[in-house]
Amino acid sequence: MTKPGQVRSSDTSTLVKSFIAWKLFLLAIALGSSTTPSYDTSTSLALNLPPDHVAPSAFPASSSSLTDILAARLTRWDAIYFTQSASRGYVFEQEWAFGYGMPFVVSKVVLPLASRLGLPSPVTVKSAALGAIAVSHLSHLATVLVLYSLVHRLFPDSGRLALTTGLLHVLSPAGLFLSAPYAESLFAFLSFAGYNIYVSSASVPSENPTILRGLGLILSGALLGLATACRTNGMLNGIIFVVELFAALHVFVRSPRLTHALAVVPPTVGGALVGLGSVVPQAAAYLRYCSDASGTGGLRPWCTKLVPSIYNFVQEHYWNTGFLRYWTPGNIPLFFLAFPMLALMFTSSYKTAVPLVPALSSLGSTPPSNRLLLSLSLGQGLLALLALFSYHVQISTRLASAYPIWYVWVAQSLSSRSSGDLPRNVVMYMVLYAAIQGVLFASFLPPA
Repeated sequence: MTKPGQVRSSDTSTLVKSFIAWKLFLLAIALGSSTTPSYDTSTSLALNLPPDHVAPSAFPASSSSLTDILAARLTRWDAIYFTQSASRGYVFEQEWAFGYGMPFVVSKVVLPLASRLGLPSPVTVKSAALGAIAVSHLSHLATVLVLYSLVHRLFPDSGRLALTTGLLHVLSPAGLFLSAPYAESLFAFLSFAGYNIYVSSASVPSENPTILRGLGLILSGALLGLATACRTNGMLNGIIFVVELFAALHVFVRSPRLTHALAVVPPTVGGALVGLGSVVPQAAAYLRYCSDASGTGGLRPWCTKLVPSIYNFVQEHYWNTGFLRYWTPGNIPLFFLAFPMLALMFTSSYKTAVPLVPALSSLGSTPPSNRLLLSLSLGQGLLALLALFSYHVQISTRLASAYPIWYVWVAQSLSSRSSGDLPRNVVMYMVLYAAIQGVLFASFLPPA
């Protein structure tokens, strides 16, 4: 019998083969789109490539190599910001809207490693794009395998649920966003790895379970803090540590002992580490832009705010995000486009959380796996609310790639006869959305 969290070799093989097949399909879509003009030439300018709105035969074959085409077709929209930041750091204020995690990994790990291996790796936007594409693919594969292990730990007697959930993540409607130079894949991997550490530290036998559990919480917080450095919505993972803190306080109130008092330290430290993933970049930006008012134009407006956040300012000033700002007649089609994903997120959060709500009255005696499921459900539901009311709503599909609850819920529904055709229709939606969105993305067309 397979132990909780143990990966079956046959399942691993199935997941890897499915991953490769699906990625080849998506990359074929991206490369196939190179026969049509791109809507925008920003990629060609950033990567110093011939404009891909010109027929490929119009310039030398060496200029339109497979790697050049791949880099060009996957470096779209926000990916241009990520690759430029990886190649020369943050230069313009609006670039601070994008987490430093992916640019750091590419510039400080991937390109130096490629150089050590003897691969040509000059620090250019194109090399950064290719490095980020490699990171995204490896991170997505790791995400699928870690999610498989996580579901095994959360539902040890659930049969094939873990495999089905992993396969669903392979087919994520985020599609090419999980292959492109975006932070989504790396963010999902670090998040799922953090969840896995959280669960495994509570289930491994030890002579000092309290110490092991505490170390697990801190390590989990560190990984989730790194995830937050990739995407700011990783702050929602702080809910996990708030719930853990209340659980520790519940135990202490019922039985005031020194060991129980010390149990509040790990969730506090873990939660602080999650926050540092956002605070450290914000502090770096503050020191850069706000410490010297003698520069041209004086202080930037956000420097004098009560909470001087460059991220909040840039999102509001350059991308017009904020409560109900996206609720305009022209964006109605985008809300319809996002509706299936938001419905999945809200429904799965509700269905998962409701049976666990009674546990709130006795958090200290609730199994850690149930506390995690409750926390993840709350985080996913809150993210869906933010996407609906404050974000560019069409990004819901890629945001959801790092939240396991809806994948698990769909996987459970697929094995339930009472669910009817709904789960199969969901899978069809995932495949069709990823394929169609792939064509649009590679051609530099919205939505993005």
